[in-house]
Amino acid sequence: DRRALTDRLIIPSVQAQRGESPAPLADRKLRFAYTRAYREQNPGGMAHALAQLWIDPQVQEGALLFDGLRGANEVTHAAALLPHALFVVLQAPDAVRVARLMGRNDPFDRIGKGRPDAGSDSVQRFADIGADEAAGSFSAAEEDALLDLVRSGTVSAAALRDSLAIVLEERRSYDPAATKAALLDAAPFRTLVVDTQRHPPEEVGALIARFVLRQM
Repeated sequence: DRRALTDRLIIPSVQAQRGESPAPLADRKLRFAYTRAYREQNPGGMAHALAQLWIDPQVQEGALLFDGLRGANEVTHAAALLPHALFVVLQAPDAVRVARLMGRNDPFDRIGKGRPDAGSDSVQRFADIGADEAAGSFSAAEEDALLDLVRSGTVSAAALRDSLAIVLEERRSYDPAATKAALLDAAPFRTLVVDTQRHPPEEVGALIARFVLRQM
């Protein structure tokens, strides 16, 4: 998956280029900075990294699944560098992505060393939890719905603050609308677009399976 290839190839490559000692990076915002640097050095970013891999057919047979390419630059290069690949665009609004990040409880979703949590009694705006920069990126209804998770005690203020920071930082690097448009332009017959807010996971899997079978 993307995380493994980033850890094993992309981050060490940038660290070596900068003369830094190889070391794991846990902070997700810092990881975005390193992947941006790799993309600047290697047009195509993750697509470039994928195209460098060699697969031994005696060890790995059949189709390979990779998760996942991001950004118009990556998918445009991937469509050209991987002419037999099929692509699936999994869409979700940013507010839904924030909620999903909090719900999966993945240790990978960390920002820095953590900060003291904020109380939930008087949380009315993103600024009340230290997420001022998120205010202009969500509608009033989305903001209230996310903050209600804090007010109800479903999630902590720190969890929401960090999830907002991750999604906003990702959007600085990758435009999902531009990514989808680029992929549909570069590989229209090899691309499936799925609204994951409309379809539950089981339906998403079924749609992808039918799409792949039609291409075989």
